[in-house]
Amino acid sequence: RSDGVEFDPETIQDQDKWVRGEVMKTLWHRTEHGQVAQINVFCLDASGSMRHERMRNLFKILYLLVLGLEDRKSYDAFHFFSTDFMPGAEFSSNYTNRSLLFDVMRKISALDGKKLRFFGLGGTNLSAGINNCYERIVEFSKVLKEEYPGINLVKSIFVITDGEPSVGIIQKSLLH
Repeated sequence: RSDGVEFDPETIQDQDKWVRGEVMKTLWHRTEHGQVAQINVFCLDASGSMRHERMRNLFKILYLLVLGLEDRKSYDAFHFFSTDFMPGAEFSSNYTNRSLLFDVMRKISALDGKKLRFFGLGGTNLSAGINNCYERIVEFSKVLKEEYPGINLVKSIFVITDGEPSVGIIQKSLLH
């Protein structure tokens, strides 16, 4: 039996259902024993709808993410998309640390007199963001595999956006 995560009263009340794997079974993945590296790419919306307040809130989320990831052994990159893909903070040979927040801040804000102004420009091209982030995660994975041949990799792309795609691939079935 495979229940979804929709608002199922049994799922909310029966926490063992999660433990038994009866919910979200697709998340299970077998790996061989050995060293595991987590690789995360955060694909972030910087389109016109993300002007000051929303972009400021996005930066707050990123700040908390980076603080949380700093103690974990994961390789993380943060990139942006609007009408086109905009590279942000790339993977490095070091695990995530706070210094990448300055790279991110430079991409999404500018000084306006004495105030910091967050901005968003262009349309929402999810496909440009996702495709470019995917290519980067594949390339970085190859580098890690060459450096550590027996390593097991867990790769994730997180897309944070406020809306529907308006440019690029806009049909959901093709975007999937």
